[in-house]
Amino acid sequence: MLLLPFIIFCEEEDESVFSFYPIPRFWGLDLEFSYFGIKLISPMLTRFDIMLGSAYEAVNYYRNIDNSHYIPPSSGDLSEYYKWNINWAIGIRQGLLFNHHKNDNLLETYLLLRSIYDINLEDNSPNSLIFNSGLTEAEGIMQNTIVTGILVDNMIEDENLFCRQGYSCNLTFEYGPDFLFNNIKGRADFYRLTFDARIYFTLVKIPRASDKTYNDFNLYICDRFVTDILWGNYIPITARQSIGGSDVAVEKAFGGAMRGIADFRFDSYFKIINNFDIRMYFPAFSVYITKIVPLLVLFYDTGIYDNLDYDLDFENIAHTTGFGIGINEFGFDLIFYVGYFINENRLSLSFEFGIHY
Repeated sequence: MLLLPFIIFCEEEDESVFSFYPIPRFWGLDLEFSYFGIKLISPMLTRFDIMLGSAYEAVNYYRNIDNSHYIPPSSGDLSEYYKWNINWAIGIRQGLLFNHHKNDNLLETYLLLRSIYDINLEDNSPNSLIFNSGLTEAEGIMQNTIVTGILVDNMIEDENLFCRQGYSCNLTFEYGPDFLFNNIKGRADFYRLTFDARIYFTLVKIPRASDKTYNDFNLYICDRFVTDILWGNYIPITARQSIGGSDVAVEKAFGGAMRGIADFRFDSYFKIINNFDIRMYFPAFSVYITKIVPLLVLFYDTGIYDNLDYDLDFENIAHTTGFGIGINEFGFDLIFYVGYFINENRLSLSFEFGIHY
């Protein structure tokens, strides 16, 4: 109901104050709209955001009936099940300090209402552990949360030459109380605090001599540190298997945020993760009407998680490494990752849309 009037309102505005981002998922799509034609505190930008997305997804739950960790065998994995996911969010982001160099907010605060609606499909995987778990969200969940925080963003991205320089720090508080209709399907009643810091440093940037909008080669390194803690009366698996933040869609973890570990593998209340990347973009070339840019990512991820007890035991420190090869086309990155989970001597292969962070 909110989406249609937003589109009609923005059609009459200057295109420079409206942005639209389709974000592909395998068997699904997220659509993000932003309007920033109003400045409540000039010269800082004010953004009004709305997101709507849906997908058919294969997901996993890695706990036995006694709540111990389930280690998937080489065949007959009982962790996997399927669901329909619908998610949406609306919000406002208000600048507090302005960065004239990047023509955007340096410091901003935000307020979002974010919703997740999952329908777990038991007929597709009736023996999955989730359906014998006894969890209130075993059949699915409707989860609504209020998200607020403060963001310092001094990262500058060269969209033509595909490199980043600078840093960002984001402190987010998320509140998902019972009274926010969180007991209609499944249950949620929790708090979350997330700190996410990132730094990017360009080492090599070589534009094409004949056309500065094309790169011949560039290389930059980047690092992300994330800590995420949950508490409350009832913390559903949707929260335990994710990381908070100000994006309209949540990021999956403890696998997921750490490449090389199966998505959702170690659900937890307390997570600390560090990602380190070396990223290289190779000479761009044209195919018909599009520009294709090959890319290579080398990564080393490490993290620690609790076993639903807030105890960060050193036995739960995980290390992964590997590489990703891919292309950027029409502004989208499609990357094939080869990850190696050092702790378990386990190799994994995966596709991702978009650079990891």
